[in-house]
Amino acid sequence: MFRQTRKALGRSQAEVAGALNVRRQTIAELERGANVGMHVLLNGLAYLGKGVAIVDTRPTAEEFRAMIEDEE
Repeated sequence: MFRQTRKALGRSQAEVAGALNVRRQTIAELERGANVGMHVLLNGLAYLGKGVAIVDTRPTAEEFRAMIEDEE
């Protein structure tokens, strides 16, 4: 999701890295699913206009489908 959103916004890995004050390699690692700091993930999402929702329960199948449809 991170890579897709970054590309859709026309941002390069280097541009995101510069805005977050991290190495471009760190952004590449984040996009590959490697272990990066939570602060990098949260700041990166905020930079791309995204966020994280914390919920009390697991979503139902219908709620999960709705979340996926919103992403596409």
